[in-house]
Amino acid sequence: MVFRNFKLNFTNKLDIQKNKNKNKIEIENGVRVKYNSIKVKGMNNEIFIRNNAIVKNCMIEIKGINNKLFINSEKISKVRIQIVSNDSVMSFGNKSNIKDSYINLFSNKGEVSIGDNTTFTSVSIVSEEEKNKVLIGNDCMFSYGINIRNTDSHPIYDSNGKLINQGKEIIIKDKVWIGMGVTILKGCVIEDGCIIGAQSLVNKSIDTKNSIATGIPAKIIKEGITWGREFKN
Repeated sequence: MVFRNFKLNFTNKLDIQKNKNKNKIEIENGVRVKYNSIKVKGMNNEIFIRNNAIVKNCMIEIKGINNKLFINSEKISKVRIQIVSNDSVMSFGNKSNIKDSYINLFSNKGEVSIGDNTTFTSVSIVSEEEKNKVLIGNDCMFSYGINIRNTDSHPIYDSNGKLINQGKEIIIKDKVWIGMGVTILKGCVIEDGCIIGAQSLVNKSIDTKNSIATGIPAKIIKEGITWGREFKN
């Protein structure tokens, strides 16, 4: 186990596979890491925490080979992070604020990426199946009770034994607002500047920028909009 540039606070609980497995945690000066449970099993896994990030009351578990976790966030609190795979990457962008969420990467050679200045409250992300991805852009705002899944989690075969429900990546582009209780399913792309209304089911791409989509399934109801985090005045 290699530690660089920091001393872990005694409030953290560590379970790190050592000896010749070359696992590494690297944390820059100014980072605050407290009251977390961190488990790393396997070989050549790396955790990088940077840019004055705050990581507090989180459960971080990595199992496998050659996985990487990059945390550049302003704050991550009460988040469960699981990477159970090989050759995969999970990253949190600069000044992102993530809390009360579950983020799970079970895809070999997979990726979960959350962009800069993006905020989460009570979001569940599940990424499974080989080389699958969930990619979330910059300046996005997520409400609570949101589920994002790029897989059905269980296989379905036709009469010839061919898999018919393969997972597909999800891409949520920049400045997207996801409302309360939304579910986003595999294969969806949500374009820049969109709003997804509360309790909607997104099972097809929302391919018009700066639009509002809502319903089960979600359909575009208005175009040519912009949105902000706070009211003027």
